[in-house]
Amino acid sequence: MAEEIYEMLDEYFQENVEKIQNSNKNLNNEQLLELYGLYKQSIIGNNNTNNDFKTLKDKKMWESWYKLYGIEQNRAKQSFIQKVHEFLN
Repeated sequence: MAEEIYEMLDEYFQENVEKIQNSNKNLNNEQLLELYGLYKQSIIGNNNTNNDFKTLKDKKMWESWYKLYGIEQNRAKQSFIQKVHEFLN
């Protein structure tokens, strides 16, 4: 039963990834960074990457993911889905 729920969550997550990619709504940088961090936490998990930045954009993207350190991947997927709905409605 739990496996089915996780599969449904994965499908719904992917649908929302596509929804945000295909959206013609202009999101601000703060919203985009929030979605980026949640996306990375959802698909990779904890940010264990080097924090050697070439640009301010790289630093902001790294920080948006790193601040979610320790959040379980399925919880990050749920949060991502919630944010997509919030930002697109």
